[in-house]
Amino acid sequence: MTAGLASILGQTRAIEQLRGALTRGTLHHAYLFHGPDGVGKRTTARALAQAANCETAPGEGCERCEACRKIAGDLHPDIKWFPVLPEKGQTERVRELISQLGYPPNEARMRLVIFDPADELNDTAANVLLKTLEEPPARTHFVLVTARPASLLVTIRSRCQRVVFGPLPDDEVARRLGEVHGVDGAAAQDAAALAQGSLGRALELATSEEFPRRRSQVRRLLEAARTRQTTTTLTAAAEVAGNRDEAATLLEMMWIAYRDALLVSGGLAEGRVSGARLDEAMWLAHGVPASGLLRGLTALTETGVALEGNVNPQLAFEALLFDLGRSGAI
Repeated sequence: MTAGLASILGQTRAIEQLRGALTRGTLHHAYLFHGPDGVGKRTTARALAQAANCETAPGEGCERCEACRKIAGDLHPDIKWFPVLPEKGQTERVRELISQLGYPPNEARMRLVIFDPADELNDTAANVLLKTLEEPPARTHFVLVTARPASLLVTIRSRCQRVVFGPLPDDEVARRLGEVHGVDGAAAQDAAALAQGSLGRALELATSEEFPRRRSQVRRLLEAARTRQTTTTLTAAAEVAGNRDEAATLLEMMWIAYRDALLVSGGLAEGRVSGARLDEAMWLAHGVPASGLLRGLTALTETGVALEGNVNPQLAFEALLFDLGRSGAI
């Protein structure tokens, strides 16, 4: 079983950057971990703290020594997590934390202070932190975690070395959902495709009680479009009334179904689509040329743009389902 920095999946460049700094003894005093939510930034901050202080595998982390176990359990006195909340007393909390950093670390070779999410710092609190970033205490390193780096003060960003985290590959997200969280294969694939590279979002989707219902609803919408019958189509579209966010999620799932069907049509599905998603894609692609599936993707994209405006979700889906049927896209 991998541990420490080696346990971080799908972020090779970020891990190589940090591992190299540890090996050379050039760990920067402040890092800005930025990238989408749910791709491993917080996990990497903890792994970095372990790698910097591990007793048996320095520079990597082992998960077994006392230091690593304390850090994993958020019990280490020198690894300070600062959850940034948009609260009234935020500046006072930052000042209090900074005052504690004037003393040497209790146990650690390197003390780490993690601000998460750093973009929630108000300007006053950020300026208090800035003074410390300009003159950091000995053996103290800062990690600022954010999905919105542009929301941070320019002066804060300029004092930090950037570590970029990208979206995780869909197959890696699906594998992780299955192996670590016990999510069913089809649900894991669906959630991974919807999550846009975020393991956190994929887990939230896959474990939601609404997820199986949404998959069934997508099939009903597509079947209604295929019938080309007015009453059936209007009844299916009526299920989407009233919830714009729900409509957007269903639309995204339909888009993925069409993308999968296009892969099937082009003989490119092997290794990319399997299980229940493959069955759905084969059903959707049956009797529909690639040009029709492309028209379907275009219609779905245009409906997504309309939903971002003020269009009524039910009316948008009525128009979409009729369009899919008339244009031979289903």
